[in-house]
Amino acid sequence: MSLPYVILTILKDNDSTGYDVTKKLSGTIGLFWSASHQQVYRELNKMLKMSWVNSSFFPQQGKPDKKIYSLTEMGVAELTKWVESPIKEQVMRDELSLKIYAAQKINNQNIKKQLHQDLKKRQQELILLRKKGEQSSSLKPLDELYIKRNLYVLEADIKWIKQAILIL
Repeated sequence: MSLPYVILTILKDNDSTGYDVTKKLSGTIGLFWSASHQQVYRELNKMLKMSWVNSSFFPQQGKPDKKIYSLTEMGVAELTKWVESPIKEQVMRDELSLKIYAAQKINNQNIKKQLHQDLKKRQQELILLRKKGEQSSSLKPLDELYIKRNLYVLEADIKWIKQAILIL
């Protein structure tokens, strides 16, 4: 999955500014994808050149004009093509596993401290996500599905970190 398809998906709902796109990444989409403000604007500029999106300016009183991005037919076609293409195998890039591996290579015992900190952080995230999931009556079915997936991942990570602490 790549950022252009996230942006195309967001723009499929509503025309938006780059700032609005970034804000939407902190909502439901933020459960499975993140990007910085700079990354979003860089991709929007590329997508303009590829004609996947259009932009128009709306004047504002006492502020710079607001640039609004909208999805083009070509953008919809590209999004459709991507959705219908086979799912690529996910490449695992796990900084935590790499740090444990590297710490063992250089005989660094501080990794346990980091594991305890990371465990605490993930346990707090799990509590917050469970609270969000308890609001399931007000959630859309797909939002509930994304929350469940993240709960499964967090629970597995917590279990794995506890095992790593015991082994180290």
